[in-house]
Amino acid sequence: QRGCDALGAALAAQSSITALQLSHNDIDDMGAAAIGRGLRTNCVLTELDVGCNRVGPAGCRAIAGGVRQAGVMVTLDLRQNALCDEGCEAVSALLRSNPPLAWLNLSCNRISNTGISSLCASLGGNKSIKREEREHIARAIEITELLTGQRLKGWYCRYAPSPNTRRLLVEQG
Repeated sequence: QRGCDALGAALAAQSSITALQLSHNDIDDMGAAAIGRGLRTNCVLTELDVGCNRVGPAGCRAIAGGVRQAGVMVTLDLRQNALCDEGCEAVSALLRSNPPLAWLNLSCNRISNTGISSLCASLGGNKSIKREEREHIARAIEITELLTGQRLKGWYCRYAPSPNTRRLLVEQG
């Protein structure tokens, strides 16, 4: 706990670190709360990985609150914790605030259909994630045309598409 308190204080002091990897460190809700407090005033950190810890809903609320208040996080990895639906709701609230977040990992968190529904509703209105996906699709189409000399005739999504994928592909023609 003292380590997370010190880390939270260091984050609040605006360190020059832009990416922080904290996975596999046995961080619990109290530690996550300390990190969340530090994130609130940190305008430098854009990538945070707290995956594979013991962060539950309360810790997730603290981290999401810090990310929302700072407004600079681009990559957030919360995989393999114990967020459940309650923590998922905190992430949904974060997404509704339209942070610059472009990459989010919530895998292996005991999230039910209720939590997934909340996330889907939030993703639909998140402009940052849509903008990022739009840029990736446009770039993929551009590269394919350069390589083949032809316009794409279809699109295969190997991984789960976002709620916006179909609409964004239609925009591209």
